[in-house]
Amino acid sequence: MKYKAVVLDMDGTLLNSKLEIDVRTAEVLKKFRSIGGKVYIATGRTYLSLKPYYDILALDTPVIAYNGAKVVSCLGETVFEYPMGCDLVKYFIDLSRRTGIHLNLYQNEKWLVEDPFNKESEIYEEISGLSPEESDFENLEEYFSTKVLFISEKERLDELREEIILELDGQVHVTASKPFFLEVMKKGVNKGDTLKKLMESEGISLDEVIAFGDGLNDMEMIKAAGLGVAMGNSYEELKEAADLITGDNDSNGIAEVMTNLFDQRCLIGLE
Repeated sequence: MKYKAVVLDMDGTLLNSKLEIDVRTAEVLKKFRSIGGKVYIATGRTYLSLKPYYDILALDTPVIAYNGAKVVSCLGETVFEYPMGCDLVKYFIDLSRRTGIHLNLYQNEKWLVEDPFNKESEIYEEISGLSPEESDFENLEEYFSTKVLFISEKERLDELREEIILELDGQVHVTASKPFFLEVMKKGVNKGDTLKKLMESEGISLDEVIAFGDGLNDMEMIKAAGLGVAMGNSYEELKEAADLITGDNDSNGIAEVMTNLFDQRCLIGLE
C-alpha cells in the first residue's frame, strides 16, 4: 500500500503540550508533501483557531473543522457546513441554564458565550487563541450553531452526556476531545464521515489515508482511515480502536510513524 494522504487532529496530536508544532514533525510533513503526499487537518477547532497552524505548515488542502461539521477550502471558503438548528440550540441553552454548565455556541466563525470572564471562557481562550463575543442567548438574532461545547469537570460532563443521549434519542452526535469538554454536533456529523466525503472529492481512497488522533472525537476518523494511528497520550478507547499506537504529542509521535513509513517505502512517490 502506498499512502497518499495524512490527516491530523490538532490538540494532543499535531500540537505538543505547549500548543506548538515540533520542528521534526513539521519537517517530516514537508518531506511527505515534497514527494506528492497530501496533508490535511481535521480538528474540533474553529477555522479561525486552526488557521495560524495551517499557515505555519504552508498547507494548500481543505480543512475539516468543528469535528466534521464544517469543511473550508484553502482559500477560506466554506465547502459545506452542517449546523444545528433552532430547536436543538434552544434545548442546549435551556440545559445549560438548568445545570449551570458553561456553554459555547458558534455562528459564522464567532465564538459566543454569555460570560466571557469566567474560568471556562478563559480556559477555551487560552487553548483556541480566540476571543469570545459576549451574547445574550435568550435574544440571539439567529438560533443555529455549527457545534456546541460544554466545559466543566469530567464527572459533571459524564452525567450531562447521559442526559443528552437519553433525551435527544439519536438526534445528535456527542463526543469529547478533552476530559473537560463535551462536544455536540448534528446527527451523523463526525470527523470520520466528513473525511469520507472529503477524500471522495479529492480522489483519494480511504485505504490510502493515514489518520492521527488522540481524542474520542477522533474515533470515527481512526476507524475510517487505511492506517489509524493513536498517539501515546490518547484515550484508551482510541488506542484499542487504532491500527497502531505511536509516541505521545510531546515525543514526535507523528514523525516516528512517518519516518518508519519512509524507510519502508510505503508512501506515494517512493519506489
